[in-house]
Amino acid sequence: MTLTQVEIERIGTLQVRMILICFEFLLDSRSEEERAFLCDCGRSFERQATLYAQGRSSPGPIVTNARPGTSMHNYGLAFDVAILRNGVLRWDGIPEKLGELGERLGLEWGGRWRKPDENHFQLASITLAEAHERWPIGWAA
Repeated sequence: MTLTQVEIERIGTLQVRMILICFEFLLDSRSEEERAFLCDCGRSFERQATLYAQGRSSPGPIVTNARPGTSMHNYGLAFDVAILRNGVLRWDGIPEKLGELGERLGLEWGGRWRKPDENHFQLASITLAEAHERWPIGWAA
């Protein structure tokens, strides 16, 4: 499998255990015509604040409901994917099989949430409170 330079840079913002899971997820997600494409990984609190402001106090659509410190991205424990199908990147329609793949790898899939976020995967073995206690200023992203 070949990752783009952008994906390689993004995966470097994850914690080591998440890098390994993410690589396995990306490898196992491939088929003849499509694969998961890594869109976002670790985020600093500053980046999270910028994303949270979008659609509220700055232009653009709302892209997150998580304030700084309330996203597993802030701790290097989450990634977002889109589907790269026949050279076209699609944000909608993350297949159930990818959600199930993530769950088999120890991830929580945002597609199962009350307010679904199908593109989101995060480490299931740690809570947000535990992550914040371990890394109160976030992960170096």
